[in-house]
Amino acid sequence: MLLAKGADVKAKAKDGKTPLYVAAENDQAGAAQALLVAHSDAKAADTNGATVLMQAALNGNAVLVKQLLKAGADAEARTADEKTTLMAAAQSDSAEVIRTLVDAKAAVNARDRQGGTALMFAAFAGKPAAVEALIAAKADVNIQTHAGESALRIAKARKLQDIVAMLEKAGAKE
Repeated sequence: MLLAKGADVKAKAKDGKTPLYVAAENDQAGAAQALLVAHSDAKAADTNGATVLMQAALNGNAVLVKQLLKAGADAEARTADEKTTLMAAAQSDSAEVIRTLVDAKAAVNARDRQGGTALMFAAFAGKPAAVEALIAAKADVNIQTHAGESALRIAKARKLQDIVAMLEKAGAKE
């Protein structure tokens, strides 16, 4: 294995990606664990600010998310356009990852540069388990983007009736 031969676990490509980032991006939990044991940086991010934790969350890999948080990854990190780890998790439809991040103090109603929230990302992606987990975590179902879009409007526009029903049951209004 390259680690046994002294590979630099903190090396970065031009885009800022480290071996740990690439392992998380490719959902290789075993490789990521070996890199963490070898003291790879759990807070590593690419040149746009997307972190290793965001990649694990986007893949819905709860085991790796927990390992990264234990190794010091920041649940509140943001990309250059203010996207959060919870927004990445919302696109994975993993309720376990969402609960793990919320337990790690990720802000449920954090907004990106356009005013979007994790709940809106989940609605847009058509991820009912994520919508349900975010509602359970007290996501505000009536927040609107700077352009006036809400999770409910997004779900209606995409004809996602199961998500529309969940949002309306939680008190979402047009």
